[in-house]
Amino acid sequence: MFTFIDLFAGIGGFRIAMERLGGKCVFGSEIDKHAIATYEKNFGEKPEGDITEIDAKDVPDHDVLCGGFPCQPFSVSGKQLGWKDARGTLFFDIMRIVTEKRPKVVFLENVKNYVGHRGGETLRRTIEMLEGAGYRTKWSVLNASDYGVPQARKRCYFVGIREDITDEEFAFPEPTNEEVSLKGLLVSKKEATSVVIDRDDIKFTKEDSEALSAKKKNKPIQIGVISKGGQGERIYSTHGHAITLSAHGGGAASKTGAYLVDGKVRRLHPIECRRVMGFPEDFKVDGRKAQAYKQFGNAVVIPVIEAIGKKVVAHALSEEASHSEKLHAHKVAKKVAAKRSRNLVSEFMDTDNAPLGHEKLAVYQDAIAFVGWTEELFEAVSKGASLKKDLEKGSNRIPVLIAEGNGKPFGRARTNAWQSALSLAMECAASLDVLVGRGVAKKKDVAEGKSLLGKIAEKLEGLLEEQTGFESKEELGLEFG
Repeated sequence: MFTFIDLFAGIGGFRIAMERLGGKCVFGSEIDKHAIATYEKNFGEKPEGDITEIDAKDVPDHDVLCGGFPCQPFSVSGKQLGWKDARGTLFFDIMRIVTEKRPKVVFLENVKNYVGHRGGETLRRTIEMLEGAGYRTKWSVLNASDYGVPQARKRCYFVGIREDITDEEFAFPEPTNEEVSLKGLLVSKKEATSVVIDRDDIKFTKEDSEALSAKKKNKPIQIGVISKGGQGERIYSTHGHAITLSAHGGGAASKTGAYLVDGKVRRLHPIECRRVMGFPEDFKVDGRKAQAYKQFGNAVVIPVIEAIGKKVVAHALSEEASHSEKLHAHKVAKKVAAKRSRNLVSEFMDTDNAPLGHEKLAVYQDAIAFVGWTEELFEAVSKGASLKKDLEKGSNRIPVLIAEGNGKPFGRARTNAWQSALSLAMECAASLDVLVGRGVAKKKDVAEGKSLLGKIAEKLEGLLEEQTGFESKEELGLEFG
């Protein structure tokens, strides 16, 4: 079993798909009060409200972050602020939770036009922010018509896999290309009386017959118009697929399009909308047509989400994936350690010529914070004997490296020695950091790890005080976690 959260939950399409795959929903968020009511009626739970007012720390830990988020432009351009460039958009709130909770997978849906929004800039920066946060991200535009659903609904999907999980590329599911039609999902003539369109400006351009579907397989088939044939005024055959359901739009057949059924031109009934979105037959629909059309128009197509979800589970959440994840972790740990080391080296060099004052001590404080450690890292020691050996090596080697700077001026030579020591400490930290939450913790290993890490911190603390001439860490201004 895996856990997931349901952001911009709507009426719960993501939730139904992910629960079918064995997932457990641990949190949901939705702002529309009518959608919330429908969600609660079907799941017995009321999602939280406005995501912008929810502290990321209050969101439960989870394996998969799911969400069909709105398409919005990023207001800050070229500031290179990472995911904070998204401030002012709802994608920013997704990234707040991603960076705080570090789920294994980020699974998102948006409209097809997201791809070309602002000349592709919005898409490019979305990928850039997810990858900058440590998620290897793939995207694709998939059409529901290609996955056994009689509705032409193209949507852009994103799957970001945390980079320590696996180095294998994620691939979206191949189309199933099942031949299906809207005709098999229609309600009875009696049920449909309320959605019939009775106008004198209806005109047919083609004769409706099953033969039409042979020429346009798994596509909408237009056979006529209402009035001038504008938006919401086109008539389609039920031998083909439905057009894209919309939460908005005008025309005589707004939100669903018009279809010729039993000799009558009509809109789709809300029950038919439920079916072309892949919702189960026992799903309770809002009794108000306007709300029902809006809710299904905003929903995700469940069979498509489920098809992608199956690939996600196999790629990142299954037992086999977990084994691959553990094997991959050490390689990623080295990359992380190298990156952190380079950053620290740069900081040391930037302050090397500065006098022993607040600026230089602040840099050292940041560096030593890596050796202060947190409870989370302590617990991660339990993930393998090799890590304990690394820590033993680190606890012995670090003070030796620092001691090599003894008796030398407080400058580059001593800085280089400390730099080597702290790089080694950070390598230990990174090895632990990427393994947080993996495997079965052993109390004995955790206890040993805490002891070893404590020794590293103590030795560094003592040597730094000795080297700088300060008698206490309080006077030095350093903090050990």
